[in-house]
Amino acid sequence: MRIIVAGSGPAGIVTAGELARLGHQVTILAAPRSSDGLEGFSFRVVEGLRAAGLGEALAELEAPVPRHSAWNGHAQSAGSEQLIERTSFDAALLAAASRFADLRPARLAAAARRGETIAARIVTAEGATTTLNADFLIDARGRGAPGGGRKQSGPATVALCRRYDIGNALLPSTWLETSPRGWAWLAVPENGRAYLQITVAGKPDALSGRRQLDSVFEALAAEFPGIAAHLAKATPKAPVFARLSTASACEEAARERVLRVGDAALALDPLSGHGVFEAIAGAFAAAATVNTMLCRPRDRALALRFYNERVRSTFAARVTSGRAYYQQEERWPGAPFWSARRNWPPEEAADVSSPAIQRRPVIDHGFIAEAEVIVTPEEPRGVWLRDGVPVVALWRLLESGAIDGPETAAQALGVPVPAAARALAWLATIKLRG
Repeated sequence: MRIIVAGSGPAGIVTAGELARLGHQVTILAAPRSSDGLEGFSFRVVEGLRAAGLGEALAELEAPVPRHSAWNGHAQSAGSEQLIERTSFDAALLAAASRFADLRPARLAAAARRGETIAARIVTAEGATTTLNADFLIDARGRGAPGGGRKQSGPATVALCRRYDIGNALLPSTWLETSPRGWAWLAVPENGRAYLQITVAGKPDALSGRRQLDSVFEALAAEFPGIAAHLAKATPKAPVFARLSTASACEEAARERVLRVGDAALALDPLSGHGVFEAIAGAFAAAATVNTMLCRPRDRALALRFYNERVRSTFAARVTSGRAYYQQEERWPGAPFWSARRNWPPEEAADVSSPAIQRRPVIDHGFIAEAEVIVTPEEPRGVWLRDGVPVVALWRLLESGAIDGPETAAQALGVPVPAAARALAWLATIKLRG
């Protein structure tokens, strides 16, 4: 089957790679990014890219740097993250993708379904227009991807960004600080440069003209005394640019012959720090969904249900945890920026009040299948495998008295003893009743 992937960020490339591994012919439409930036990657992002066979794209990833924050007036240092230039990272992703996909320097202009195929009108880097026909279209064009139907959206949010030359004034690190009008993230890599991102209420199109953008940014930057002190002797090295940062999710991210992935399906508040990780995790789910729809037509409805439920539930979990974090900043509860985010989304009763066994769609060897899972308030989509161990089968063996510990569980299920031990420990924490 031929599949077109529009977009060449992490979500698009990982989806393309997984579909190619499953035997599909993939064409990637790779249009250059309109703006550059610096990314902070967590350990899970790094592991996710390696699991996708894209470890070479991490060649320019820097050593972990310490994270500092001043949230609610409390300064602390906790954890670390790894910084990488987004332009070089994207170029490395494309280089890796050349091993398994046909790369086209082009952008998607429009797409229309024609029976069991998709006709994609594309514009090449030279400006020429042509049409490609495929069996499926993956839209991985990011937050700005047009269409997508109805969406859930949070408070309108924009990030203003600028690069600086900081020399050796500050050791490699990241800094998070708040003000009445928003929050700022300063990243200092090893190259003597710095990258400042200020997140406030609003939309990019509300700021017109370079002069206005620069003056707004300078006024906002002065509201963060800690970060402003770090940049006191820094020299701006690039114009300010704005990018949309509103959290949003498509109500129907997957349809017949078209599926949205990454920020085009599920865009998170940048404060979460989970954007790239969710893009990668969603790509694995997207590939299995598309593979099922194309190769097992009888399970199309199940695959669509799986993917759309996954997008909605992931969004709900992330924005709920984001609300709790915003509520920890208590100094300006009435300020418009903080008030809107402290109260969104509205509080809702949990769908699951206690652990239960249900049948739900899961990913099984590249396809979407139905299996028994354990649904908990923390895992509303359900847990099928824990460290590769089928948890419902494990629970039934435990309840029947057929096993008495990790060794016998591992023998009965054909799994490693350490994995069985971790799965048993998890079962003990949820207290599932028969």
